[in-house]
Amino acid sequence: MWAPLPVGETDPVRRLRKISESMAGVKESGQAVGAKTLTELSGFAPQTIMAQAARLLPRQRFFNVVVTNVPGPQFPLYLLGSKLLHAYPMVPLAERQGLGIAVMSYNGRLDFGLNADWDALPDVELLAEDIRNSLADLVKSARTRSAKQRAKPLRATTERQADSGK
Repeated sequence: MWAPLPVGETDPVRRLRKISESMAGVKESGQAVGAKTLTELSGFAPQTIMAQAARLLPRQRFFNVVVTNVPGPQFPLYLLGSKLLHAYPMVPLAERQGLGIAVMSYNGRLDFGLNADWDALPDVELLAEDIRNSLADLVKSARTRSAKQRAKPLRATTERQADSGK
């Protein structure tokens, strides 16, 4: 899928809303279904057609970043009695691809995996820091909004009580 991202939006809540709207539009456009259908067709297409299509794919790179999310289990996993604390996903890089970003949810957390071509993106740790900062901004905004929403009914109740003389 091709997803437009509002990278110029500075307000974290508006940015998240714009991203959600943009992704909803992409999904409604049928791009996601189209990719799924093409994948499923590989079982039905004649081998010669699939072989020719497979040869074309590596030559046609119209992107240099892949972002994917992987929904994981929302309960803890164990191996030999040891609890898995984090699950860091990884996107393998194709030829001429500069960056792969994967996000995996696991046990109420989100873990990010960044894989970069060192020549194309030697300062990938700065991107990781920016992601951490953006997530912290979202959490702060969510907490502020949540506190404001909790405070509104209390004020309304207090104002009504004051008006009624209680």
